[in-house]
Amino acid sequence: MFSSKVCEFIKKMGMREIEYYNLISNQFSKNVTVFETMISFFMNKQNFKNSGFNDYVSNNKIDREADFFESLFEIFCCIELFISDGKLKLYKFRQPEWNVPRVVLNKSDFEFELLEDIKDIEFIYRGLSKDEFDSGAFGQSWTTDLSVAEDFASRDYNQPNGLVVKTLFNLEDVLHIAGLPEYEVIVENGAIKKNLLK
Repeated sequence: MFSSKVCEFIKKMGMREIEYYNLISNQFSKNVTVFETMISFFMNKQNFKNSGFNDYVSNNKIDREADFFESLFEIFCCIELFISDGKLKLYKFRQPEWNVPRVVLNKSDFEFELLEDIKDIEFIYRGLSKDEFDSGAFGQSWTTDLSVAEDFASRDYNQPNGLVVKTLFNLEDVLHIAGLPEYEVIVENGAIKKNLLK
């Protein structure tokens, strides 16, 4: 297992540290320490230069052709997003294909401000993959705009693999609402179950 400091940092980023450790150790068992050492190095940095990762790789003689290199860069990107602007930025910009656990947001991550015009919201929608639908482990980001969910499903999951689901809007499940051209509604992890879909 990673050191307690690295585990605590991974938890602060909203990821399950045991899940990440298992992911890395199952895929790159001989190189787990490379990941731990890099996380330790960057987790206390206050700002990043564009060349930070490249300098680190060169200084530590890490082979850019190694099978773990892309995964190492992906966790670096997560650290950079988290340190530069917090857990919400990491949540929003972490790519689904990155070899890292998903980021989970909690009520303690937000100061919730009730917006006046949300009382008219009846449904929220989510564009997702068939795999996500089948698993029933729905992500936390939903939208009030059906067309946004449809765009996401078709753009990111290439219909027919992309699906759109809807559920009733329940303010008790809401962690955060961001007013964009539409409202992005972030719900409590695990709040939306298949049986609640319409």
